[in-house]
Amino acid sequence: MKVGFKSNFFLLSILSVIIGVLTVLSPSALFSANAQTISTITEFPIPMVDPINHSNPYDITAGPDGNLWYTHSGATKIGRITPNGTITEFPISLPSYNITGGSDGNVWFTITGGGKIARITPDGTITEFPIPPGHIRSEPHDITTGPDGNLWFTNSTFFEDKIGRMTPNGEFAEFPLPSGGTGPYNITTGPDGNLWFTEWYGNKIGRVTLDGTITEFPLPFSDSNPHNITTGSDGNLWFTETGANKVGRITPDGTITEFSIPTSNSRPFGIATGSDGNVWFVEWDGNKIGRITPNGLITEFSIPTNNSVPYAIAAGSDDNLWFTEVQGNKIGRVNLSNLLTPTPSPTSTLSPTPTLPPGTLNVPLLKQGIAPFTDNNPSWEGTEYDHGTKQTLWCGTTIADCGCAMTSMAMILRYYGIVNPVDGAITTPTTVNDYFNRNTQCGSGGCVSLGYSFGDVRWAAVGDYAAEAHSNYGTQKIIYDGGGAYNATTLAQDINDGRPVILGVPGHWVVGTGITDNTFAINDPLFTRTHLNDPAYGNTASQGMRRYKKTNSDFSSIEVAVKAPAQVIITDPHGKKTGYDSTAATIVQEIPNSNYFFDEAYHDGTGERPAPPANAGVHWAIVQTPIAGKYQIEVIGSANQEYSFAVYGSDRDAEVDFKLFEGELSSNVPAQYSFDYNPEPHETTIALQVPIDIKPLDKTNTINPKSNGVIPVAILSTRTFDATKVNPKSVKFGPNGASARQGRGVKADVNGDRKQDFLFVFETDKTGIKSGDTKACLTGEMNDKTNIQGCDTVKTVSYATIDIPLLLVSLLGSLVNR
Repeated sequence: MKVGFKSNFFLLSILSVIIGVLTVLSPSALFSANAQTISTITEFPIPMVDPINHSNPYDITAGPDGNLWYTHSGATKIGRITPNGTITEFPISLPSYNITGGSDGNVWFTITGGGKIARITPDGTITEFPIPPGHIRSEPHDITTGPDGNLWFTNSTFFEDKIGRMTPNGEFAEFPLPSGGTGPYNITTGPDGNLWFTEWYGNKIGRVTLDGTITEFPLPFSDSNPHNITTGSDGNLWFTETGANKVGRITPDGTITEFSIPTSNSRPFGIATGSDGNVWFVEWDGNKIGRITPNGLITEFSIPTNNSVPYAIAAGSDDNLWFTEVQGNKIGRVNLSNLLTPTPSPTSTLSPTPTLPPGTLNVPLLKQGIAPFTDNNPSWEGTEYDHGTKQTLWCGTTIADCGCAMTSMAMILRYYGIVNPVDGAITTPTTVNDYFNRNTQCGSGGCVSLGYSFGDVRWAAVGDYAAEAHSNYGTQKIIYDGGGAYNATTLAQDINDGRPVILGVPGHWVVGTGITDNTFAINDPLFTRTHLNDPAYGNTASQGMRRYKKTNSDFSSIEVAVKAPAQVIITDPHGKKTGYDSTAATIVQEIPNSNYFFDEAYHDGTGERPAPPANAGVHWAIVQTPIAGKYQIEVIGSANQEYSFAVYGSDRDAEVDFKLFEGELSSNVPAQYSFDYNPEPHETTIALQVPIDIKPLDKTNTINPKSNGVIPVAILSTRTFDATKVNPKSVKFGPNGASARQGRGVKADVNGDRKQDFLFVFETDKTGIKSGDTKACLTGEMNDKTNIQGCDTVKTVSYATIDIPLLLVSLLGSLVNR
């Protein structure tokens, strides 16, 4: 009969002490040739059981509350540690084992000795759920939240092994493995929407579908002892092989690759994917934290406390790595933001392209569909691209003609493990194109949608896709990280950090995936070219770079896409500007986290159509994490020039509102629009700021809130805004959102500028205006569903005021012009 460390918590505690003694006697196991000491590791001691005995922190996970939660192998407690290191512990009935954050906002853990699954709320309330009796008593080990929102756990007794499933309200189901004695241990959600687990004694990696179908993949080495498993940023599963001293990688289709750890007999256990896109693992005997890049480069970092016996590791909501030290009786934190990667040095043949260790990121190659291609099923090549039949695009009408940038974005999504999109299919140019086409609005200048603007891609839409996929399947969230001119050093650093970059070559887009000698490896969605130094590209990206990174939260942004030759400039609530400054004839980027660039129109990939003129394309002004408030947008062009532009507003949760606007410049004076923006979830709308005049005949706008009279409010037309196209039934005024009388208004020239305005009447006592208010606002919608908002000053009084007769209100427009 085999006796494993995982079958008894008290044996584990004894084993921890023995291993600590052996490590002291074997100092050669403490360091390897390339080990580094991380100056940014911080250790937090946890309370002892008593003055002599350690609590032995064991497993650790990121909780839904933003804190880290951990179990103890030597104490009946659940621990919680905040990102700043404050520790709180909660007593439980029996020692706990593994732990995970739940979809219900609570934390869940296993009690092996008691055969239970337990739940702890953020405030420490504990509920236990006994696993129903089966053929053999239950010994649950690891636990994770599945893509279905249920709790999935491994259940091993050496005679009968199962994968268990439990709903948050305590309903159980179990799925037996094909044979007993394999020791299913760690379990995680895979990028394919299934659950993946390790089999400690069976030397296999297992996969279980949501309906309980189990498939097993044997490992090459008979005594590998696979332990922990995690989903990597490359869309594969990564796991530790404690017995083989390796880190393994398995693709969703079962292909296995192994990477040897430099330190011999390091005994790797816990593993997790960091916010930097790399996979991190702990070395029980090596007393190190290891990092492995998606292409297999391993670096090791020594832990400050000797003989600490690290066991588990997890990525925190603060973008740092957190790990347990069983023998050190501490929780460790690795601050990734302070962990510098080696600074590249330029080569003599192509400055400033750096010389870095050779390697290519594992970015799946997708083709937009034009032969010769290497993708096995380019069935999307004839699919209509961005409503190509409803607008005139220089490139054509299909994905094969125009889909280079969109296909490059699909490769980025696949690389980060966003394999299942919002509809449950596999991420391909077809699914990305369908998602980008959402909520299309077309005008005389072309079409805009969630992911397209006038034939160009909206670069930030990748983040929206990733956020929705994360909500449905728990996959990685990524976000647009800015554009800008080509910079070889920045590109090399991104690739070295495991971040592929989309590169704009003449009339085309490709993905930078690796560094080889004096150039960069690329995934080309159109041609068979494999390197940036191909003669067609000249070893540079003339259209610049589009970068992406992992994120946990903030997707807020304002984006303006204007069809060339028109340009645009944005002014934020503090008066800072980003865009084209027509006065100085230069580009400014004063707003924090903003950039302004030009995407030239896409060329026809088939070569059947002539190349577009140099000034055809889209100008983009993008502000990431903008502040709330009023933004002014000016469209710049020549006299009598027609213009089309779209404004996108995204909140922190990636909910997007956008609108197409079109007009004609009557002179060289820019067309001005004002918008109100709020990054708070469910509050972001593109509300067009319009001028209003409260009580047009009263310059002081005096209002008695207690009056039983009425308040006339005029929505004023301007050169770019036609007030008569407001839907009168949508108009609301005042804090209470009072509707206009009878849901109607009067169209008249209220201010004498020969433009028809829209005059409405509101009953004072229904507006919600109260004593002391100095401003009142009106909201509504245009007939085309554009949101509008306008505000004007008011003066509240308590004495009686002269109410304006309704007949006079109706005739107000004509009276003011006599």
